[in-house]
Amino acid sequence: MDTWEWYNKYIQEMRDAGQEYIQQLIDDFSEVVLHLQMEKCDSLLPEMKELNQVAKNPWLEILIGHWEMRHLLTNHEEGEKELPDVVAL
Repeated sequence: MDTWEWYNKYIQEMRDAGQEYIQQLIDDFSEVVLHLQMEKCDSLLPEMKELNQVAKNPWLEILIGHWEMRHLLTNHEEGEKELPDVVAL
């Protein structure tokens, strides 16, 4: 299964369960990372990490980890500091 196939299936499952907020949170975080809105990224990141802890879904962990690392590497320019976490992901 590719990432987008999983994502679309997961989002549909969340909609069916009445959990549209999860999709909105993931979409909002990825959007603000992509558009280099650092303050918004920083404010959403704790909630993303909490979602990751609650969901216990390996694909979600990868998705959240990807956007978190992209935020830290691109927006905060913390490449050398974050490299071990990127490799571990």
